[in-house]
Amino acid sequence: VIPYAEFFERLDEGERPARLAGTIVAKREQRSQRGNPFAFLTLSDQSGEYEVTLFSELLSAHRELLEPGNLVVMNVTGKLDRERPRLTAQSLQGVDKLADAAMGGLRVFVADAKPLASLHDRLKSAGQGKGYVHLVLKGRDHCKEVEIRIPGAYATGPRVRGALTAISGVLEVQEC
Repeated sequence: VIPYAEFFERLDEGERPARLAGTIVAKREQRSQRGNPFAFLTLSDQSGEYEVTLFSELLSAHRELLEPGNLVVMNVTGKLDRERPRLTAQSLQGVDKLADAAMGGLRVFVADAKPLASLHDRLKSAGQGKGYVHLVLKGRDHCKEVEIRIPGAYATGPRVRGALTAISGVLEVQEC
């Protein structure tokens, strides 16, 4: 992923690919002469604001993600057209989904069995991922720990970690 300003400096009249990340600032949908929907997304990164065109297939596949405030990473092609940048999205993904894929696993510390049902529900509702979860029973009155790896692969990104931390009876959540 590169900053938009760096990509803009490389643009010329030939098409160039790049991977950009940004926060969606605005979305403006329109229809082509054939009636196909497309959208102009205004995004912002640390180097400035830029606009990307999204055609119908990507628009319909990722409509729920295309709301102001959401962070996305996209593969684009870009070129200069009469000195103006023209960027077209080729693929896109939410940053949360990328974070879930990049996470290794979590260690969830509990003192007793009370939060286990809530932990199960939260992990199940977060969906499958590539991460693993270790459940650590940490006694308050003794120094022994029992660690159990929960079978399966889970989404373990920042949102899931925060949701698990908020469960009553969870002492701590660590990345591992």
